[in-house]
Amino acid sequence: MNIQEYGLLKSSKKKIALIPVTEDNFNHVISQEGQPIQKFLKTQDFKGQEGKILAVPNSDGDVEAVFVGVKSYDDMYALADMPSKLPDGNYYIGLPDEFSLSAEQQTKLSLGWALGTYKFTKYKSDTTANKINLVLPSKADIGQISREASAFFMVRDLINRPANDLTPAALEAEILKLCAQFNIHAKVTKGAELESEYTLIHTVGKAADEGARLVDFCWGDESHPKITLVGKGLTYDTGGLDKKPSGAMNDMRSDMGGAANVMGLAKMIMESNLPVRLRVLIPIAENAIDGHSMRPHDIVYSKKLGKHVKIGHTDAEGRIVLSEALAEAASEKPDIIINMATLTGASKRAVGVMPVLFSSDKHLARNLMDLGEELQDPMWQMPLVEAEADLASGLTSIFDADIITDPDNGNPDHIMAALFLKKAIGLGRGDDGQTFVHVDFSGFNSKAKPGRPEGGNVAAIRTLYQHLQDTYTP
Repeated sequence: MNIQEYGLLKSSKKKIALIPVTEDNFNHVISQEGQPIQKFLKTQDFKGQEGKILAVPNSDGDVEAVFVGVKSYDDMYALADMPSKLPDGNYYIGLPDEFSLSAEQQTKLSLGWALGTYKFTKYKSDTTANKINLVLPSKADIGQISREASAFFMVRDLINRPANDLTPAALEAEILKLCAQFNIHAKVTKGAELESEYTLIHTVGKAADEGARLVDFCWGDESHPKITLVGKGLTYDTGGLDKKPSGAMNDMRSDMGGAANVMGLAKMIMESNLPVRLRVLIPIAENAIDGHSMRPHDIVYSKKLGKHVKIGHTDAEGRIVLSEALAEAASEKPDIIINMATLTGASKRAVGVMPVLFSSDKHLARNLMDLGEELQDPMWQMPLVEAEADLASGLTSIFDADIITDPDNGNPDHIMAALFLKKAIGLGRGDDGQTFVHVDFSGFNSKAKPGRPEGGNVAAIRTLYQHLQDTYTP
């Protein structure tokens, strides 16, 4: 593994001390330093304030040490800003021995640093190599850091590619490239076969130059617990005939964020060789406009669902393509189905940039929320229960079809979408024991934070991976 591509080194002869301090331990930490450094810190009014950075020069004017104020050594993003703010050089965490960090803390801080080195350079003429590195602390888990950083970088790179580059065929090629890394054969259903077997997926993509498709692959021992991931792969969404306003289309390259995040999660599972039988289903389409576009209130028969489906709104295309992929996922009754999608604007209006979480297992949902908070990869649970009969009935109380994708009844769209998907896999007819997790999130991060740059958003995959590892590792 080449960890240097994430701004990390295993060793370096020449390196500079990077000393993270909190306001609480600042005085004690600097008491271990020599008088010249203590005096310099006083003259600069540095007291370990969070986010403040102070470079200490030596007698030759070179950087001898850098102090940085952090909130906590348990904050994964405490050093994530450093790669963009420090002078060039190789750094090491230079805390005195009595402040030795645990293996978990060393791993967190190193991972945060790695995530802070990400740059999207595919279309940039200046692709200067990284000149700022962190020498890994001795107890940091290199395997975990590399696994998670490589997944994050892949997800961000995919989402950041514009739709004229990442077309349906190009996204398919990226999935096949991932499969090739693990010697997996993927099944790709498209053309006439897709129209026959997955009519709804075909319907959403039939107006685009490149038709829709479903990519389906499996990995792992068939005797192991079955885990199925489904990700929405809309490479661009105009809204169809119910066209989005122009401003709302600006970030629609990210409408394949569910597919990208599922690919990242699958990559982490396969790289760590979790003892599961993994299946991944990614429906891919572009929701374009021409004379073949689906129309509002078209009725389409889906053999996969066994229902006539009424298209309530052509900009609610995500749940349409996902319904058939989820029905296929449910057909072999895996232990858990995890669906990820940039599905509704309502989720962002409800809780901001945090992903919303729906699950048929309320205890699992609460555990995932707690785990996400612990891992700084949070989700927020929303209701997905049959007791919401007034909402669920709105999907079926129509005169001319079995089910409608999104009734215009003023109810919360993120909940209506989740209920539609729940019905698609059969849970709407009573609990059949199938564990279903649905994550609805924004694919584009418009406000950069340390380690979380503007652009493609990586959502909840660390939390979901950790849950699977905790559940299925002996």
